[in-house]
Amino acid sequence: MLTIPKSAEVTSQLRRYRYQAGVSGQEAASVSNKKPTTLYKYESGRLKISQHDMIELLLYYRVDLDTAFSDFRDAGVGGRKKNNAARHLREIEDIYNELPEQGQKHLYLAAKQAQAYYASEPSA
Repeated sequence: MLTIPKSAEVTSQLRRYRYQAGVSGQEAASVSNKKPTTLYKYESGRLKISQHDMIELLLYYRVDLDTAFSDFRDAGVGGRKKNNAARHLREIEDIYNELPEQGQKHLYLAAKQAQAYYASEPSA
């Protein structure tokens, strides 16, 4: 099961993977038809990266996506709150993987409903 992380979990790892692949910022930016400054903003967390661009870059860097997304979830960045969120994500993923297909569909729909509900609420 491939779990795609939130972009905030990605930024510190993207630069590391680019360096490991020996790819320049200019070259990486051209892969997704972006300016180098946009790539640097992705890597610094100042700009949210789309899942499409993230996957495109990871594939270009020849990173195994299962490994990459495990690295993103398990990166111990951000203190206790981040670590709790990563733990909760792993627990939810474990529950999801143990369910039959119909149960997985129900859990997915429930998550989408919760997302829509909280997206529509005004910020506190």
